[in-house]
Amino acid sequence: MLITPISKDWQTDLASIHFYDGKIDGLCGDKTRAAIAKCKELQADLRECGFYHGDIDGWPGNQTLAGMAACRDWQAWLNAHDFDCGKVDGWPGNKTKATLEEFQRAAGCKDIDHIVGPETIAARRNYRRPAPAPTPLPIPGGGYEIIQGLINNANRPRIHIDPRGLVIHATATPGATDEAEHDYFAIAYRAASAHDFIDWDSIIEIIPDNEMAYHAGPYANAHFLSIEMCEPALNDPDAPRKFQEVWNRTVWRAAIWCKKFGWGIDELYTHHMISDTYHQTTHTDPDAFFARFGKNFDMFRTDVAAQLI
Repeated sequence: MLITPISKDWQTDLASIHFYDGKIDGLCGDKTRAAIAKCKELQADLRECGFYHGDIDGWPGNQTLAGMAACRDWQAWLNAHDFDCGKVDGWPGNKTKATLEEFQRAAGCKDIDHIVGPETIAARRNYRRPAPAPTPLPIPGGGYEIIQGLINNANRPRIHIDPRGLVIHATATPGATDEAEHDYFAIAYRAASAHDFIDWDSIIEIIPDNEMAYHAGPYANAHFLSIEMCEPALNDPDAPRKFQEVWNRTVWRAAIWCKKFGWGIDELYTHHMISDTYHQTTHTDPDAFFARFGKNFDMFRTDVAAQLI
């Protein structure tokens, strides 16, 4: 076997990426040669995918390490966005290449080639993961169907709570349906959320009632559930009927939670009440929304109480 001199730094760099576990002795024996060959394979795959533009020389220098880091970033991102890339190891093997092509197809890229170039980078920047299809929940005690369309991003912090009451909100986006609100919070971070959105024909739950939502300041978020009532468009001639449908569904949903958690109507609040009590937000909803249709919160509590008898 021919033993030739080699830089100890080369062996050290190969060891740093776990390709070499022999002595750092400056001698290029079989173990060192195998590690260099493996590194060349890595460099070739990195170059093929656009992560590396240096020489295929078997030395994992700064360019190779940067390419591996870029590859790991893509592997982690693909996994987080429901493209199964497998192990996050910085080596774009066959599974990573296939997953990159799967992403390129899903994002509508012109070139399906597993190369991370300008088009694929732009596609990642603009990509929005499709929201999960809402699924019906059982109707508790008769009444309305609750659609479960749980979101899976940072708007859902996944922090457990033991709720002490319910805060009623209005969306302040006239004309937007609960489906539109669901999609708005599902596709990007908004630094806000709610448990349920209710419009004139459905109820969508986007965060479970044992988890925190971002809806009314730190204290309220940690202690209260939330409903966002969707508002009919200002110029909609059918607005009074739609409001009544939203009202009826919200009263029913509030009563369901009161029964589940043993609350009375004193555990029901408006966002305005929470703002005045804890001084962590300045919102006054749903006061104006209720007043637009001749309602107030005392009337809301009365209607909920009637369902608790």
